[in-house]
Amino acid sequence: MNENNNDFNNDNENRTPPQMSIDEYFRIKYSQLGGWLLFIVVVGWIGIFFMSISQIINLTTILDNTNEQFGTDAVLQLIAVFIAIIALVIYTLQYLSISRRNHKFLRFYQVGYGIMMLSNMATYAARIYQGEMTASSLIYLLLFAPIGPMLFTLYFCRSVRVRTYMGGTEYMDRAIFAFRGSAL
Repeated sequence: MNENNNDFNNDNENRTPPQMSIDEYFRIKYSQLGGWLLFIVVVGWIGIFFMSISQIINLTTILDNTNEQFGTDAVLQLIAVFIAIIALVIYTLQYLSISRRNHKFLRFYQVGYGIMMLSNMATYAARIYQGEMTASSLIYLLLFAPIGPMLFTLYFCRSVRVRTYMGGTEYMDRAIFAFRGSAL
């Protein structure tokens, strides 16, 4: 029995798996939605979902504190809720466009992130108006909030998985901005 087992191992050692090119390997490996691409999209959607809930809670808090007076802070927060819900819809469209390999997904991502920043700015303005925050918080948001979408856009533009999954680079042509070339 030991002899038969050795013959089996020797036969397998002599067989070589079919050779494939690196391009074919990546095409097979990255043809499914997964990795950082899926992580970024799902975490982004979850973040927008909870931000929308947070904006609604902020609005109810402001309305409870206004004593039947619908002031500027309540209007600003209502605008923030409306914008957050629009961002949630856009992020849902982004997820659907990625899952369907629609080349507009990067544009949806960039527009959704921009709308989310507008919602946050309206919330900050409402809190500044109430005296809960200072204007430096809004300046901080304006300076550092664009870093996230720029880094994710860089990932979407440079990732082999994204290019392979999307079947090319057409999605970069449809984006608001994209990082191209060897400069990065």
